[in-house]
Amino acid sequence: MHALVDTASGITLSYMITPANVADMDMAEPLVQKLKEDYEEIFKPSYY
Repeated sequence: MHALVDTASGITLSYMITPANVADMDMAEPLVQKLKEDYEEIFKPSYY
């Protein structure tokens, strides 16, 4: 499981399930894109 979490609360904002051989760094950009799509109108992070 690859997850993006809010650093203040620890709440998971976005996640993706992949096979164990997929590295976190390979999923970083797709997770950010998913976060932008899912929370486009609600949530605008200051930084990633």
